[in-house]
Amino acid sequence: MTTTPTIATIGTSYFIGFKGKMDLDPETNAALWSQLMPRRSEIKRMIDTSLYSIAIYDPNYFDAFQPERRFERWAAVRVDEGAEVPQGMQKLCVPSGQYAKFIHQGPIHKIQQTFDYIFDQWLPESEFTIDQRPHIAAMDERYNPGKESSEEDLFIPIRQKE
Repeated sequence: MTTTPTIATIGTSYFIGFKGKMDLDPETNAALWSQLMPRRSEIKRMIDTSLYSIAIYDPNYFDAFQPERRFERWAAVRVDEGAEVPQGMQKLCVPSGQYAKFIHQGPIHKIQQTFDYIFDQWLPESEFTIDQRPHIAAMDERYNPGKESSEEDLFIPIRQKE
C-alpha cells in the first residue's frame, strides 16, 4: 500500500459496463464481473486495457460505517465520449475533479486494511474531505487478486476541507 497518495485532477471520464446495487459482499461484486468479462470485446473505442470497479455512495454513506449498507457498483471499461453502448450495458460519465490516488498492494482479501488506512488515518489527518463523486479502482496488468505482488490503483474523490 502506498501510504502517501498522489493528488491529481482527473478530467471527465466515460465508462461502459454493468452496474448493480450491492453491499460489501464480494460474491455480488463477482456477479457483475461475470457479466462484463465475456462481453468485454463488444465494447469499442476503449481508452486503455484496464478494468474499472466504480462505487457510487449516498452522501451520508461514510458518516457511520455499516458493511450491509448498499451502494451502486460498476464493473466497466473506460471509453471515449462517443462510444456506443452494447445492448444490456450502460454508460457512466464521471465528472472532472480532484482525487487522491493510493496503490493497494497485496491480495484482494487485504484491501480492507488499505481502506481502513485511507478513511481512518490519512483522510482525517489530511487537508481534504470526501467529495460526492464516484470512487474508482483501476486494475491493469499489475492486478492479480490472489498474489502478494498484486497492485491496483484506488482513486478517492476529495475536496479541500472548509
